[in-house]
Amino acid sequence: MSHKNKNIWQFQKPKDFTKQVLALPKPVRHNLTRAMTLLAECPIPLIYGEKKITKYGVFYAMQLSSSHRLAFDILDNEKKILRIIRVGDHRFVYGKD
Repeated sequence: MSHKNKNIWQFQKPKDFTKQVLALPKPVRHNLTRAMTLLAECPIPLIYGEKKITKYGVFYAMQLSSSHRLAFDILDNEKKILRIIRVGDHRFVYGKD
């Protein structure tokens, strides 16, 4: 039995992505894994995010917990590449105090 990869989208992650992930509480890391799988397999991933305008620019944010977010946008629609902008506490993601 062969396992077919259901991923439609690939990710471009920031250089410090691993550091951002390791700073998350373990339950939030599990939520991040589920969220990224959901985004990768969805034909229209923006439906899972809420559009945000921040000091870092315009992107979509997906809630991982009551205070943690995953910020992303579409880098290349033709090549199906999603850009992960930031992941972490909402203040870190949105750049607010």
